[in-house]
Amino acid sequence: MTYRPIDIARKLNISTSSLRFYEEDGIVPKPERTASGYRIYTEEHLYYFQAIRSLSLGFGYQLTHRIMGKILNKEMLAAFWLINDSQANLNKEKKLTDQTLEMLTGQELHTELNLPKRGWFTIGEAADKLNLSTTALRHWCLEGLIEPERDLESGYRMFTYEMMQKVLLIRVIKTSTWSLDEVRSTLTRLDHHSPEKIVEIAQHSLTYINQAIQRQLVGIHYLYMLCRELSLTEIDDFPRQPMVKKARFVLKKDETN
Repeated sequence: MTYRPIDIARKLNISTSSLRFYEEDGIVPKPERTASGYRIYTEEHLYYFQAIRSLSLGFGYQLTHRIMGKILNKEMLAAFWLINDSQANLNKEKKLTDQTLEMLTGQELHTELNLPKRGWFTIGEAADKLNLSTTALRHWCLEGLIEPERDLESGYRMFTYEMMQKVLLIRVIKTSTWSLDEVRSTLTRLDHHSPEKIVEIAQHSLTYINQAIQRQLVGIHYLYMLCRELSLTEIDDFPRQPMVKKARFVLKKDETN
């Protein structure tokens, strides 16, 4: 079966220029053309476009481009592992957001943070408390997102209660954006001294994450359908035999010495 560009564009709710862009970007096979120069898309092209469209909604175009490049090179498993890495990161963001909401709604933030007697955390203590890396906190300092004062005696950055609130706010904002400029813009519009506002943003981020995982599963479905169309997978959907079990290595008695 063949399709006109407008047929596929309407089916996927995108423009024909988007189809041309995907083609020119090298993530779909080049179509044949009619004598008058019009593109002729096949059933295979439809599977490609469905996968690209759905993956882009769940994973973003940059990662989708990498995934489709692997598929074009017949590297299906490499494409699947790219997806696995992305979903692992999303799961991490989910846990961080859940932790933030628990800290802010379970009890008073002052009690949850439990500042030491000196009234502030070191950068290492702050990172441990909020499940972040010291590298991330130092980077945010360099970018001017946070500006903790330094202790006059030790020279350590002082992460006070107010600074910890701001770090929490940055963490939940970053859940739904990779751009530090967007984080900076959001911070200028918000009062980070309000735990209620941080809760509101965290809840919004959690909604985004829950929508993202659903979008990702739709994308994975269409990618798998493309792999079936291209005969890249030999896995039966409902096999008679279970999957290969993990290998068990048993040493002979004389090999344990």
